[in-house]
Amino acid sequence: MYYRFLSDFDAYKSLIKNVPMSDKKNEVEKTCNSLSGDSIFDKVPSSNKICKQFIHLYNKFSVTRRSKQNNELLNDNDYSFMNYWINDTLSSSNVDSSEYIKKLYSKLKDADKENFFKDEFKEKKFYCINSHDLENIKIVNDLYKYKDEINNIFTECQSTYKFEPFLKNTREFKERYKEVIINCIDGCSGIYNALETLKCKYNQEIIRYANALDLEFNKLDELQDYNFMLKEHKTKQFKRIITIPTLFPIFGILFMLFFSNKLSQFRQFLLEEINMIRNKGIFEYGSNKLLLRSSDHENINFGYEDYNIGYYSVGDA
Repeated sequence: MYYRFLSDFDAYKSLIKNVPMSDKKNEVEKTCNSLSGDSIFDKVPSSNKICKQFIHLYNKFSVTRRSKQNNELLNDNDYSFMNYWINDTLSSSNVDSSEYIKKLYSKLKDADKENFFKDEFKEKKFYCINSHDLENIKIVNDLYKYKDEINNIFTECQSTYKFEPFLKNTREFKERYKEVIINCIDGCSGIYNALETLKCKYNQEIIRYANALDLEFNKLDELQDYNFMLKEHKTKQFKRIITIPTLFPIFGILFMLFFSNKLSQFRQFLLEEINMIRNKGIFEYGSNKLLLRSSDHENINFGYEDYNIGYYSVGDA
């Protein structure tokens, strides 16, 4: 419910940026100037502004619905946006947003219940949104705005037929989308569902459209759902966990074997074994190629039948 209005992002994007104040001169608006005296409004210095913004939203949505001959004055998306707006507006105040909107509506309705608020307004649609979900809504909102930017970039690139800016931004969008998914820790079902809607719109409006034009670049990969992205991330993490602890001890042992004087006898044994394999023809390195390099002050000699191989370090010269 928190993210519901984002499914119709175009209808609310201008209001997300800024909600205007009502400029209508009527009894309802006059009430906004007389809210002081009630403790809940006194706790919010901008109550007068919030009141006029609320009137603007109510009027805008109700007029829109009437023009479309909807059964409901405000639909669920409208309530979802208004609930987000009031929670975000009051986020810095220690005020219950649902209680605040109920009292505000009650005061405004008493001022002009016969005209302005003659249709039912559902206060029960308002409830508190915690800071975690508020932040997630803003994150999804930013992704929607970025999607629109990419759409505009693509249109510009079509006129010049230079698509590098478009391709660069699609890669960046995919990374941001992935990061939002893998960085979510608690209560992720809401944002994941919102991202699923965003994914479908992005793939339909940008990726599939660009691919259908058969342009010079290779086909673009569509965004995958959150389950796929999480599984892919966990697989990469698992490989990293397995690879690093395994390779590090192996390199450590090899370093000790070939560069530590304390293990010279064991190293000599390995050299003898390797030489035996070489004599049998499994490795063909060339007659003059040294197998290993010894540290200074060592003299190793070994031989089998026709061969007598030895080497001296420079320090012994």
